[in-house]
Amino acid sequence: MVARDPTIPPKSDSPELAASEASDKKAEELTGTEASLIDHLTELRTRLIFSMVAIAVLFVISFIFADRIFDFLLQPFKDATGGVEDVRLIYTAPQEFFFTKLSLSLFSAIFMAFPVFASQIYAFVAPGLYKNERGAFLPYLIATPIFFVIGAAVMFYGVMPLALRFFLSMEGGGDGSVTIEML
Repeated sequence: MVARDPTIPPKSDSPELAASEASDKKAEELTGTEASLIDHLTELRTRLIFSMVAIAVLFVISFIFADRIFDFLLQPFKDATGGVEDVRLIYTAPQEFFFTKLSLSLFSAIFMAFPVFASQIYAFVAPGLYKNERGAFLPYLIATPIFFVIGAAVMFYGVMPLALRFFLSMEGGGDGSVTIEML
């Protein structure tokens, strides 16, 4: 094979030109620019900090409303006990209710911050994707939170009441109330 002189442009029908045009077209499809490892790590850190700030803000808001969230999550248990209004849970340690509120607030914050977190992941990854790859990624970004909420609703309104009724039917209280005993 004869080497091509780099000062002479390739013919329009040459495979070299076709390959060069194809690589130029792929490069144009990328929205981002080339960046160093430090630039990538800096952007990743910025996006993670933004996500953590969103979780922290939602944690504080969730902690303010923790009693309401707790009552909402306790409703299937109240329904499973036959509508008894005076359902009280027993705590086995003085700090247990406080830590329960903290855990509940954290999980609520993560649940509510998921769209922010997912969009930050997409914004970090998208500049390195080709146009067709970005188009394939977008439906998952939209469908994931929707299916997550649907799954949580099915569990909360469908599965949990049935499971609680079953488990409470195994329990044997002496006076008809629900009791929890330490083993």
